[in-house]
Amino acid sequence: MLIRSARAADLEAAAALWYERMAMLRESASWIELAPDAIDRWRSCAACWIDDETRAFFVAEADGRIIGLAVAAARESSPGLNPARSGILLELAVDLHQPYYGLSDRLIEAAKSWLRSIGVSALDVCAPANYPVEDAFWRAQGAALRARQYRLQL
Repeated sequence: MLIRSARAADLEAAAALWYERMAMLRESASWIELAPDAIDRWRSCAACWIDDETRAFFVAEADGRIIGLAVAAARESSPGLNPARSGILLELAVDLHQPYYGLSDRLIEAAKSWLRSIGVSALDVCAPANYPVEDAFWRAQGAALRARQYRLQL
């Protein structure tokens, strides 16, 4: 398994992984509403991430196939709080059809390494509320529950 920076040729496979993740999460998260052109929108946005110096877009490749992706960025923290900047995990998706030992760990490590290289010492993750597998994964990474996010329909 190779973890590397994403290229334009990876976008089709990466978009499919993202969509499969969203479709799976939608089964237990009613707030996920996929647009009719969701894959096209995601792919278009992801194309910009490839050359964006403020984001890191990694893919995992095995046997010539893209089997995972992670996208991280840095952002300013709330005024008066340390650290002044923190990382945020924008995307994490892996192949749901075949397990790859350590895949998510390696993608997260690539994101963390990039964040450290730009002087960021913390990573914020927004994980699905009703998906215990991800909760267990993040706790195993050493993450601590920091806040809950809510959505209020208007």
